Amino acid sequence: GASYVGAVDRFLFSDDSVSTLTAVLSVGCQGISSFESSVAGYFAGGYTASSGVTTVDRFLFSNDSRTTLGTGISAVAWGAAGMASTAAGYVGGGGNGSAQFDTVDRFLFSDDSRTTLSTGLSTGRDSPAAMSNLS
Repeated sequence: GASYVGAVDRFLFSDDSVSTLTAVLSVGCQGISSFESSVAGYFAGGYTASSGVTTVDRFLFSNDSRTTLGTGISAVAWGAAGMASTAAGYVGGGGNGSAQFDTVDRFLFSDDSRTTLSTGLSTGRDSPAAMSNLS
């Protein structure tokens, strides 16, 4: 059987050391997407042994604390892609076992509010790739 772990590991770039945070994901799951701002990392969606989740957890880099956003992704999806700009994080695509999604949700870093873009991916995609341009 699969194990659904909520642990979060932190890698220190200066020496490639790893430590496990005291704070864990609000729901231990697989197939999570992620994105980051200059002050926090975000984990979105995924699935557990019994269901998919829409949860979005934010981990502050300054103290490694977790906050679960009041608004998650717009649909139960796993295997979505995450990317970010300097102003917002995006979660797009993914699936739920029976459907693939073209939806793209945007989370503004200023207040962590979510909007679903009116234009999504060109077609539904499970496990798409994504890139970011933070310059």
